Amino acid sequence: MFERSFGSEVAPRVVKRVNPAASSRAQRRPERVSPRRVNVFALLAISGLLALSGCGGGRSPSPSKSAYITKANAICQTARSQTAPLITQVTSLAGSVSSGSPSAAQRLAATLTHLHAVAAGYLAQLERLQQPSGDHAAIEQFLTPLAQVVDAIGKAAAAVGSGQLPAALGLLEQAAPEAQDATAGAQAYGMRQCETVLAALG
Repeated sequence: MFERSFGSEVAPRVVKRVNPAASSRAQRRPERVSPRRVNVFALLAISGLLALSGCGGGRSPSPSKSAYITKANAICQTARSQTAPLITQVTSLAGSVSSGSPSAAQRLAATLTHLHAVAAGYLAQLERLQQPSGDHAAIEQFLTPLAQVVDAIGKAAAAVGSGQLPAALGLLEQAAPEAQDATAGAQAYGMRQCETVLAALG
């Protein structure tokens, strides 16, 4: 009898009825978000947008061929004005070096080093230009041999500096066909100023 009375008295206190309407209202009640958390979310969202734009989301569209040519021609025109006198000096000094002049060899090394630095700088500018869509292969017909010429000039400067004059002159001679290839590539694409940037070596 004790067990039945205990069960009958305790059970109403243990079992709690749930009001369905109240439960649904509690579920629909929005969670309050502090202003500080809102600011944090806003900062995270802005940071995400900035990261996307830095990864190419805000990249400008591909330029037209004419726009690319205009920029490339401007670079080549300035490059030619600075490299042509240096190439002329190299040609003149190479003849003196062949006759055994030590001072000419020193001047040749310095001139080649200067020429390489100038040419490499302008090559880097050309390589950084955004290219028209679908024209990469055509532009590389100019940039690839041009890069080979610049590399040959740098190696020739190092060879002269270490006293390897025949090797240096051989490198410069080998660069002539590559200079002609660069000229042909520029001509084929329509870069008139770039056609003559290496004319002194051709």
